[in-house]
Amino acid sequence: NTTYTFYTTNDQNDRLTYLQKAANDFIDQLTGISKESNVGLVTFASSASQDVSMNALETNNNQLKNTINGLYDQLESGTNQASGLSEVEKMLSNSNIKNNGRKKYVILLTDGCPTQTTAEMIENQATALKKNTGATLITIDVGLFDTNKDLKNAKELMELFKKINKENHTTIVMVTHDSLVASYSNRLLYLEDGKISKCLERNNKTQEEYYRDIIAITTKMDLAHV
Repeated sequence: NTTYTFYTTNDQNDRLTYLQKAANDFIDQLTGISKESNVGLVTFASSASQDVSMNALETNNNQLKNTINGLYDQLESGTNQASGLSEVEKMLSNSNIKNNGRKKYVILLTDGCPTQTTAEMIENQATALKKNTGATLITIDVGLFDTNKDLKNAKELMELFKKINKENHTTIVMVTHDSLVASYSNRLLYLEDGKISKCLERNNKTQEEYYRDIIAITTKMDLAHV
């Protein structure tokens, strides 16, 4: 009974707007399902900060939304994901809220490729996050790869997540419209009208073979809607 929504735009200047919408919709949906869930918020640009402390959604719902809606595009700043993950680790480690056996999730939303950090820094911080908090990392990006630099950064980031998945046995869930990004996965679920319509396993295929299969299925699905 899960509904999946994709947030896309042809204008990279709108990426922050779509990120804010995605975050607000997530809060609304989670509040409807489990308002007792504890949620905090860390924001990052060139550096990161803990903007909303961990608390039950029924308590900090408005504060979360006000903070999200107050974000602004810092064009000359950066996208320091390692710093953001570091602050998340501190928040989860220092929280006084009792866990009571609940699972921990970190949802990383970003409107751009990582800057002011190296792949090694992100890898080390993601590994520390998993080791010290036991949290599952879920990454969601909003935006387009419009330059060769962005594409290069995206490939490096995907290789990093691939390494983390293999070496640290960390589950990573991605939501994407990009077939190249999807080709880094081991298992791919296609969604139509909020429902899973097809499942594709990589198995022993090379990435190129897997990518071609993804392109073939995506093209067939696109033509079916013409």
